[in-house]
Amino acid sequence: MCGIVGFISDKYSSEQASNIVTNMSSLLEHRGPDDRGSWLSSTARVALGHRRLSIHDLSSLGHQPMTSSNENYTVVFNGEIYNYKEIREELVKSGVKFRSDSDTEVLLAATEAFGPVQAARKFSGMFAYAIWSESEKVLWIFRDRVGEKPLYFSCIDNSFVFASELTALSSYPEVKKVINESVLSIYLRHGYIPAPHSIYEDIFKLRPGHYLQVKADSIGSKLDVEEFCYWDVNGRARANIEEPKEASNYVDELELLLSRSIQQQMSSDVPLGAFLSGGVDSSTVVAIMQSLSSSAIKTFSIGFDEEAFNEAHYAKQTADYLGTEHTELYVTNQMALDVVPSLFDIYDEPFADSSQIPTYLVSKLAKSQVTVSLSGDGGDELFHGYSRYERFIKQHGKLSSIPSKKLLGKSIKRLARLSGAQPDDRLSRVGIILAAANPLEHYLATISHFQRPEELLESKGALFSSPYELPTHILKNDLRDIAPYLDFGIYLPDDILVKLDRASMAVSLESRVPLLDYRIVEFAMGMPATIKNYDGKGKWPLRQLLYRYLPESMMDRPKRGFGIPIDDWIRNELREWAEELLGADQLSKHELFNSTKVRNLWKEHVSRKANHGSRLWNILMFQSWYNRHC
Repeated sequence: MCGIVGFISDKYSSEQASNIVTNMSSLLEHRGPDDRGSWLSSTARVALGHRRLSIHDLSSLGHQPMTSSNENYTVVFNGEIYNYKEIREELVKSGVKFRSDSDTEVLLAATEAFGPVQAARKFSGMFAYAIWSESEKVLWIFRDRVGEKPLYFSCIDNSFVFASELTALSSYPEVKKVINESVLSIYLRHGYIPAPHSIYEDIFKLRPGHYLQVKADSIGSKLDVEEFCYWDVNGRARANIEEPKEASNYVDELELLLSRSIQQQMSSDVPLGAFLSGGVDSSTVVAIMQSLSSSAIKTFSIGFDEEAFNEAHYAKQTADYLGTEHTELYVTNQMALDVVPSLFDIYDEPFADSSQIPTYLVSKLAKSQVTVSLSGDGGDELFHGYSRYERFIKQHGKLSSIPSKKLLGKSIKRLARLSGAQPDDRLSRVGIILAAANPLEHYLATISHFQRPEELLESKGALFSSPYELPTHILKNDLRDIAPYLDFGIYLPDDILVKLDRASMAVSLESRVPLLDYRIVEFAMGMPATIKNYDGKGKWPLRQLLYRYLPESMMDRPKRGFGIPIDDWIRNELREWAEELLGADQLSKHELFNSTKVRNLWKEHVSRKANHGSRLWNILMFQSWYNRHC
């Protein structure tokens, strides 16, 4: 787990290029506190920088940037290749000799042997890496299939620049930090910014399962930048769909796949543990980890005094049954509130999932004892676990039977506007859902924080465009596939995995997600919805697998989210902070928001006329981020 930066430019001397890349990488020290390095091509046109969190081969032989044995390829690599030992064995048999036991050297050797794209397709892991070919004068940049590791890039006046985080990239001298108001509209709707967008104009995220090819033929020539897809979950899902098997066969296959994934991800030369919330996903990961370990594994959970938000006692019950070495921390309101001022450095792009706070706290707790921690993320999206999926299906079925549904919805929306109702009050939402043209629009309306975010913005050009798209075969599939498919493609990589990556990296902890091994993803995507929801329960295969390790009675309880009482905090402990950020002086700094409408939301919330906590959190996180970074 590391941080990477780099650029291609004709504009700088060797000394200047070295200073720039060193400064950029220094802003990623939290991602890699153990080592640092930089590399310049012979012409100083290409510069690569690296910060290292040492996990495999802790010696200097794992130092980066690393150059291949034939001196053609130079790489900076963030992440882990979990099957690197298998690939290494294959390469050794073909005569390749290795100096180290690092997966970075295997990455280089595989690129030499198979070519950049074919090598990437062989890797099972979480990664973002940039690899320069001196002979071809081409820079390839790859991001893992699911999007566990981040990568930002920009093309600026015939220069190309990339970095693991936005702060590092925006420190490049030529970057202009101009807010993209259309993207701000998307952020207000969802609380996060989906790839390929970033909050700034002309800066982008590389999409999961994609790579960039940057051709720099000669000094002074125009850079040729192209993006390609090397792994398409749509195609893999279609390829894996087969005649339904016996339900128990799916559980058997899942156990084999997940056990292999966890075995690979338990490989580490530093202390390792796991997050344990007490829910199905993390309990399954921990149960299999413990079955594969000869000693008690370390597990970590946090709890809250507010019973509605607390699962710590369930986690402890699971840990006691499995025999793990368990550590828990009960978080007071003040402990959680103390995190708020640092959120804008941890998340260097506007990000408003309030569970970012407990995620950071459990990462900090784990880091006190380990350097690597496994997580149960991904199970809900892959196996239909969120309760909102069932609510969406039931609601869609009821509404579809209403005669002239869309016409009725449009009439209600018009009535809401004429009555002066807020864009996101109940009447407006009912109208929008009824007027939805298809299941995609309906689901989008149910998960949006703001239904018409553009109405909150001053700019008339900041029109919302949905980042959600559905391939035809999904629209024709079981209705139960639609919402999880959308969440897997956008919500998972751009909210859940961003939250986990930034929170863990802020304390220099490597987080791993075994359920997101691409073979498990392909298996789950090809599984019929009737199996995932077998016997009327979501996540049926995962539950049945867990019951092989834990009594069903221990897990027979409603799912709880990893949340905090944000509505009340904003009204009470955080009120003074929020009042200042939502004041007219603060809102006028950038003149992006309609001050009157924002203030109306705030007044309704503090007076308890409505609960706007999640919507206000979106605005507060943007305001705080803007004050820190712009």
